[in-house]
Amino acid sequence: MPFKLPKLLFFLIVLFSHSFSAGIRCGTAHFLEHSQKKLAKEIYNAAAFSGTVLSRESPPFIIYYTTEKPHAVKSESYLDSLEKYLHQAYDLHQNSLGMKSIRGAQSTYFYRQRVQGGLYPVEVIDIGAGDMGDCGTLGLVFSPPGNSATATQISIENNFEFDTNCPEYNAKPGDQMLGYPWYAALKVTTIHELYHSFQTAYTPITNNTLFWAEASATGVEEIGAPEVNDYISTLYNVKPGISMDNLPNNQSYYGYASLYLFLYSKLGAKFDSAIWSYFSKNSKDKFSRHLAVLADSLEYDPEELFHEYARQVFYSGSRADSSLSYWWPDMLEWPTWNINPIRTNPLPAGTFDFVRKTSDRIPSIDSVAKITLLEEYPVWVLSRLLEKEFVPPPPVGKFAAYPNPWNPKKYPELHFKMPEKENEVEIRASNGALIERIKREPGEALDWRPKKVPAPGILYYRTLPYGKNNVLIVSY
Repeated sequence: MPFKLPKLLFFLIVLFSHSFSAGIRCGTAHFLEHSQKKLAKEIYNAAAFSGTVLSRESPPFIIYYTTEKPHAVKSESYLDSLEKYLHQAYDLHQNSLGMKSIRGAQSTYFYRQRVQGGLYPVEVIDIGAGDMGDCGTLGLVFSPPGNSATATQISIENNFEFDTNCPEYNAKPGDQMLGYPWYAALKVTTIHELYHSFQTAYTPITNNTLFWAEASATGVEEIGAPEVNDYISTLYNVKPGISMDNLPNNQSYYGYASLYLFLYSKLGAKFDSAIWSYFSKNSKDKFSRHLAVLADSLEYDPEELFHEYARQVFYSGSRADSSLSYWWPDMLEWPTWNINPIRTNPLPAGTFDFVRKTSDRIPSIDSVAKITLLEEYPVWVLSRLLEKEFVPPPPVGKFAAYPNPWNPKKYPELHFKMPEKENEVEIRASNGALIERIKREPGEALDWRPKKVPAPGILYYRTLPYGKNNVLIVSY
């Protein structure tokens, strides 16, 4: 008899692999929806299984499995391959991508094993045997009851070659699964699921972080297994003109693997470790806000960075050889993004779009942060990353006024990031006339609300008594 989960679902955050997406789906959003409704789910519980649970220790992992009944592993070579791919993925995620260490659960859920020595548990089961796993999934990551919400385990499908429970990829023994050899399916699924384990070590996956959890894990598949290219089939789920902050379903999340690959190529391999570090401190902020903070810290304009992605992704598919923007080897195989009729409505935040140029008519630029007319095509490229009220954070590690440019009608106060030993700032007009001197008490922040709103133009500010002048742009 299947074990019944308690209706209070214990911080169980489940991330299902979408790998080999023709008929394979991610169940994360589905699970989150049902957990909010406090619905119990049936999951296979090996405590009711009378066979023997075996283990293979391969630090930092321990693999639990059985050779009996429906959950049986069919061959040692399957375990050998799983062990090899776990170590390859671990090396990629921690050493190449710079993610901090995973946190393993102290006890496993399916086989009820106590994990010794701080190892990370991986359970090999027939995921299709339970309602939560179902036929559409090949792997899942979650935090079992009694563990910290950031301490997880992986459960992975016991048979990628043949599964009688799953007719949608039912094949004869030895056949390929959905056009890929079983070991390729196992490799990509391992890369994807282990990346979820690294993500969850920063913060539990929630509805707010789910978009980027799936988009980045799908992008990482291409980094770790470029020979497979399964991620390309997910790109068709991206619909230009729809905000990534308000996507219709979790199938759309995967397509933003293209954004992960752009940022990887632009900002370096370790950019995403910074994104997840920001999530760990502000888990309620959207991905777009965290991307903007990262861009600012690297001295990129956030809107221009996102706009560069929008412009470059246009040159894919049939257009991939039309521009120097051909920046990823597979872009010839990517979709050719649709060109929409001229826009007459504002562009939502977190959106990119391509609209046809008609005579000299310009699309509505209300709320549009960036707009470019491409020379090669009669097309406007639009993008907008952030909400209007976003205030850029101060530059890292140096004296600065922010926001800069500054609209005092929109943001009445100007903030100063001060060196530790400085406490006084002078503001002057472009002609050198003194406007104001302001001072802070030791340890306090320094803000300026001018007695008279300055006119648009250039101001200068410096620390007293010997600081150099810095430019402040006033614009509204």
